[in-house]
Amino acid sequence: MRLLLFLMLISIGVVSPSLFGGEPMRLTILYTNDVHARLLPDKEGKGGWANIAAYFKSVKTEVEADGGGVLILDGGDMIQGTVVSSVFQGEPIFEVMNAAGYDAAVLGNHEFDLGLDQTAKFLQIANFPLLAANVRRSGQLVGDAETVLLNKGGLKIGVIGFATSQWVYQDALTFESATSAASRHVGELREKADLIIALSHLGLDRDRELAKNTEGLDLILGAHTHTIMESAEEIGETKIVQTGAFGHFVGRLDLSVDPDNGGIIDYRWNLVSIPVKDLPPDPETLKVIDFWEGKVASEMNIVIGQTPHALHRDEELRSMISQIWKAAYQTDFGWQNPGANMQDLPPGPIQVRDIYEIMPWGNTLAILDLDQAQIREIVGGVDVKFTQNKPLYTLITNSFAAREIVERLDLPDGRLHPIPVQARDPVIAFVRKNDRLPDPEANP
Repeated sequence: MRLLLFLMLISIGVVSPSLFGGEPMRLTILYTNDVHARLLPDKEGKGGWANIAAYFKSVKTEVEADGGGVLILDGGDMIQGTVVSSVFQGEPIFEVMNAAGYDAAVLGNHEFDLGLDQTAKFLQIANFPLLAANVRRSGQLVGDAETVLLNKGGLKIGVIGFATSQWVYQDALTFESATSAASRHVGELREKADLIIALSHLGLDRDRELAKNTEGLDLILGAHTHTIMESAEEIGETKIVQTGAFGHFVGRLDLSVDPDNGGIIDYRWNLVSIPVKDLPPDPETLKVIDFWEGKVASEMNIVIGQTPHALHRDEELRSMISQIWKAAYQTDFGWQNPGANMQDLPPGPIQVRDIYEIMPWGNTLAILDLDQAQIREIVGGVDVKFTQNKPLYTLITNSFAAREIVERLDLPDGRLHPIPVQARDPVIAFVRKNDRLPDPEANP
């Protein structure tokens, strides 16, 4: 009789079966990674943080009205890549993210580029926790916390942040393996949380290792390798996703979660292209962006030259920049390391802004004294031409590459000569003077 009454009440909508267990709960996760300070859409119209924020807020309104929860996360490398970030030391990026409504993020390697005091400023500006479970400075946390427990749509979600040591040059920092750090937290969080998420700036291969070696992780939201993942990768019970870079996509995970035992029952992963068609930029976020962009426009939006052809960051721009450095400092060789340039240069006017965004890192220059074998090893093999026979040759490069060369070749003291000049400055000066970049060469 009681069963018949219960079924009748469900059929007329008086009672929901969720009250008696069993009905999945719904969570939507919106995710970005490696945006690299791209506040504005690029020259092709892709990306733009005000457009990302508009999408966040439209989804949040829709999902929460239907009884679900929305969680907004970022996988690190939030700064470094644009004029505003370079000029203002990354700080405006966190104001923009505050306006966009992020719930948590992990520290990427570039969040350490400007020194640990500046990293600490980012923690003060951000209205959301910046996580790092596996990084310490003199035994103390460098992020806000190792983990955070967030409540969304009736669900408790445990988030653990993992940072990479790759390309981090801060001697005061010590890095624990992600697997070891995860082992300290997963069991504890499982007692409190319906879901456990690794917010990872480790790179896809290390995310795979983490999934294989750690039980209890429901999701790994990845970053660092700029991998565009159109479908989630599953390793055991763990799903791994990543959205590429530069804010060209927002990752959207729609989850059905077991209300009794936690864990994912079902999910759908989509990469959402930004900007979303017919969705105007979020006014609140756009106001913050316009404020900071307005501070640099008068100096950075100045045309200093032209290029008739598109120039690829590695194929042409590396060679051109190497030539400029070599000529400016009269060295035997110039060398810009692969991957140092952040973006391509489209045909048309060249602005000061373009050079900053091609070379955003804030590296200075350095000259190294190398023998023939060392030059060949660095510059690229047997095709290198030596016009003179000398015991040592001079090679100019950026300070980041110089540091790696010194370590790789174990160079003796006195072979490195730092130059306190921004690596981009001679490039800007050359374009101003010549109205163009030099012709690309096969060798520096």
